[in-house]
Amino acid sequence: MHYVSTLCCCLLLLLAACAPSATFSTAPTAAAVGIVVTPAVTSTPAPELPAPRVEQLSTSTLYASMLPARLEASGVNLGRIRTAALQAPDGSSLPLVVELLSPDAAMLSLTTLGTPPTGTVSYTLTINGQPQQHITVALYDVLDTRTVSGVLPDYICTGLIERTADGMQAALYTAPDGASRTAAILRNGDSVELLPDAIELWHRIRMQGGDGQIWWVPAWIVDNSNVPPCNELAAPPPIAEQGAPPPAPAIPPPPPPP
Repeated sequence: MHYVSTLCCCLLLLLAACAPSATFSTAPTAAAVGIVVTPAVTSTPAPELPAPRVEQLSTSTLYASMLPARLEASGVNLGRIRTAALQAPDGSSLPLVVELLSPDAAMLSLTTLGTPPTGTVSYTLTINGQPQQHITVALYDVLDTRTVSGVLPDYICTGLIERTADGMQAALYTAPDGASRTAAILRNGDSVELLPDAIELWHRIRMQGGDGQIWWVPAWIVDNSNVPPCNELAAPPPIAEQGAPPPAPAIPPPPPPP
C-alpha cells in the first residue's frame, strides 16, 4: 500500500511539472470597461493632378528692344507652374517671371536677355522644365517691320528720289548723313526691319530677307510722312547766302532812234 501511495505522489508531481503555468491578470479588459476599439484606417493618397499645360499665348512675337515683354498664357492647371522659360535651339534659355492669375491663366514676363539675339531666334516655351512643343515664340532684334511707301514720283524734287528705267528708287546710306550715300537702292514695297539706335529723322534699317547688311535712310522715305518741302531740299541757297556779291541791276535798253 505504501508503494502505491508513493507512486501516486510521483505521478502527481510529474503532471504538475508538465502542465502550463496559468497567468492571472487583474487589469480590466477593454470589453469589461465598455471601451470600443476602432480598427486603424489606412489613408489612400489623392490622385496627382496632370502637369500644367499651356494651350495659348497672347502673342508669339517679341522684340528685343521692347522689354519687359509680357505673355499672357492660358491652359490647364497653370496654377501649378513653378518655373517658366524660353528655350533656344542651342539649349540656352531665357527665364520668365511667373504671375499666377487663376488656375488656368498666368502672366509670363521676359525682363532681361543677357546677350541680345542677332536676327530672329525661335524659342520653345518650357513649364517646370518640360517643353511645350506646340508653343513657340519668335524673338526679333528689331523695333518693327515696315513696308517702304515714300519712294514716289512726287518727291523727285527732293533730290533723294530718282526715276530710272527700272522705276523709282532711293539710295541707302552707311551713316546718317548725306555724304555716306551708296549705290544700294530702296524701292516702294520693300520690307525693312527698323533697328534700335536710330536718330531723329533717320531710320537704321535692315532689308528683310536680305544679306543682313545694316543701312541708314531718311525716315520719311520709309514712312511717307513728314516729307520736307521740295524747296528746302532741292533749291540751292540764294547767291547772297553763298558769299557772292548780289547781281547788278538790269540796264534798260537804249531808246530807238528817231
